[in-house]
Amino acid sequence: MLAGFMLLVALALRIGVTYYLYQQTGVAALYNRELVFSLLLLIGGVLLLRFGWSMARRSRV
Repeated sequence: MLAGFMLLVALALRIGVTYYLYQQTGVAALYNRELVFSLLLLIGGVLLLRFGWSMARRSRV
């Protein structure tokens, strides 16, 4: 569960940096692979949180 939370925090920081770069340079700051990587991070973080939370509720941790 902690790993999922940390992954989502890292994604939030990454989005913040991407937004800052977008303001500075415009569309050139956004790359297609970066958006795909961010989506993969988001999916991974949500899954880690979901599985961690369900395991903690079942007392398997």
